[in-house]
Amino acid sequence: MASQDKTVHYELNRWRGTDKPTRSDFVRDNEILDTVIWDHANSSSKHLTSAEKARVSQPYYVQVLQGNGEAQRSIDFDFEPKLVIYFSANQPPVSTSNDTVEINFCIAAAMYGGTAQCSLGTTRFTVNDTTVGDIRYALNSSGRQYVLIAFK
Repeated sequence: MASQDKTVHYELNRWRGTDKPTRSDFVRDNEILDTVIWDHANSSSKHLTSAEKARVSQPYYVQVLQGNGEAQRSIDFDFEPKLVIYFSANQPPVSTSNDTVEINFCIAAAMYGGTAQCSLGTTRFTVNDTTVGDIRYALNSSGRQYVLIAFK
């Protein structure tokens, strides 16, 4: 027989010496525990999702790329970056030579896209190696190394 005395929070049986537990009492208690544990373990308000855990344990992604000289280059991710920083590994961010300004870095943020020379879609980052007037965007120059940092 189920006990008259129950636990405060989940009303599990708290038998006394004179009680005679039955199998159905244990089954009922186990069903309550199973439901409570399952609900807790699968609560996104109490636990991180697997995507959130990945973002916390690995908050950024780094890649070193060799420039290939193409006018446009795209990098695809298996996640949605919030911010991408891209720069030439061995060049200053901005330099001048022969009245030409050379820009060797760019930054793009989710929901803001970027500039005409670098842009961020949902999972694709694109750079353009181009010259506009007296500004040279050296973002995929052949023989240069580039570092890409993508924040999750």
